[in-house]
Amino acid sequence: MRSTALRSLLCAAAAVIMSAPLAEGQAVVQASSCSYARCALRLEADPNVPNLSRLVQGIDARPVATFGLLVPTIPLFVSTTDSIRLPYETFRRHDAAFRVLIGVSLAATLASGAMLGSHGPSHGPSFAATLGVDVGLITAAFVEGSRAASALQTAIDRYNARLPDR
Repeated sequence: MRSTALRSLLCAAAAVIMSAPLAEGQAVVQASSCSYARCALRLEADPNVPNLSRLVQGIDARPVATFGLLVPTIPLFVSTTDSIRLPYETFRRHDAAFRVLIGVSLAATLASGAMLGSHGPSHGPSFAATLGVDVGLITAAFVEGSRAASALQTAIDRYNARLPDR
């Protein structure tokens, strides 16, 4: 009974994270028709929301994508050359895995806390076992997050390298 409830909880958490609509960025101009000063991409902190990053374009920092709860779609990277699109797709895969692992970790933490609280330490899983699962999930999530950040930076660097007058 407990494993069925836990499995249902984990599946529900993953479904909520995966089913949310994608945040659309504000595509500006393709690299081939744009100067470096006007179209170079960079990551910066969102001035409106603490601890949130956004992808901006040009010297006037036009928003292209915001990184929050959802994996952003970056139109500039969707319809471009393979050398930019492939790292972008890698970023999306790793970022989605990061978000799912964080959600599953949260659900597992809540479920193990509920089991330990309702059954006591002598009848349910041990605290060390549940802590081990949580630490493993968090570690895997941050590995995926690091891979996502690296792939996104590669896509940004390759996009900027194609701009004229660099």
